[in-house]
Amino acid sequence: MGPLALSVVADREAARAAWDRLAASATLMGAFATYGWHDAWFRHVAPDATPAVLVAADEDGTAVGLAPFCAMPWRDLGLKLPAFRFSGVDVVSADYMDILAEPGRRAETRGLVLDHLTRVVRSGRLVVLAEIVRGSEMDADLTSWLARTGFPHRMQQENVCPYLELPATFEEYRKGLSKNTRSLLNRRGRQLEEAGCELRRLSGRDEVARFLPRLFELHEARWRQEGQTGTFIRRGFKEFLSDFVARAPAGVEPFVWALFEKDRAIAGLLFFRCGDTVMYYQGGWDPDSPHARLSPSFALMAKAIAGAIDDGCRTFDFLRGDESYKRKFTQTSRRTYTLLVAGGWRSRAYLSLLRLKDAVKRRLAPPAPTVWDE
Repeated sequence: MGPLALSVVADREAARAAWDRLAASATLMGAFATYGWHDAWFRHVAPDATPAVLVAADEDGTAVGLAPFCAMPWRDLGLKLPAFRFSGVDVVSADYMDILAEPGRRAETRGLVLDHLTRVVRSGRLVVLAEIVRGSEMDADLTSWLARTGFPHRMQQENVCPYLELPATFEEYRKGLSKNTRSLLNRRGRQLEEAGCELRRLSGRDEVARFLPRLFELHEARWRQEGQTGTFIRRGFKEFLSDFVARAPAGVEPFVWALFEKDRAIAGLLFFRCGDTVMYYQGGWDPDSPHARLSPSFALMAKAIAGAIDDGCRTFDFLRGDESYKRKFTQTSRRTYTLLVAGGWRSRAYLSLLRLKDAVKRRLAPPAPTVWDE
């Protein structure tokens, strides 16, 4: 194998064939790796972003690696900084980001990408690498790169992403749960059935797309109860998700588990199956329903896990968020973070402002309670 050459492709459509092919090997990223995800993001969420897809090709021009980047300003603390960043992340929450590459060319592709990022930083721009998985090969190479270059940087926005390695049967999975959780699973399922509710699986792009307006309503109602707005009010999010589901790329199967009362959905959870992994993406429920007290989303999640096991899947990923209900289903998780790398005096000054903000927050934070050893 000869050395690879890296090019910057501004026309994302020109990279589509290689993108779709390489995304299939990015098993952890799942739906977030696909061309369709990023294409819908550019069109509905970030139409002003400039695509800058980094493509690594071998001597005969065959693409063996790809990194989905864009030029898009970074806005924070009243500043607007020129930035070079992963596409497909902002607003829509792609929870894992990395390069896409053939298994034998990943290290070389990462090296070329990092060489390119070195030039970007030295040109004065802020580099933003979101949702890097701690402990991954990308994480290790970034650590070495930062030590080698000495660039000012900041790691922030650490997220916990619970996941579950699935056993062969649901009964085997149940045995590993706590006694209280097993009891709750049995009780909630029985109570919902006695109340005349029906749990249904909605599958296929058309059926799921038709359900999305109701999912948006349920999601917003669930957060409105807590005095918050939820995520679907963000610019372009509903349009993005409707488009992505309606044109779901090969290898991504959207489906919904929903709870119906007299043919009206009172709760729903949206999932993506990608290979042998099921990802939970978004959900909601009607807090005004008399059955809301029966934790309908808990019963739906259990159904989804059972269905994933029956379908032969190996992993069930809850994605970001360390909510307590997820801990009823699993104790394993990954961690991700966002890396900011400063180039030029403006972005270096921005990192200094963030450090100052951190110091003020620490100073104003209430003191921790005294712990006495006995």
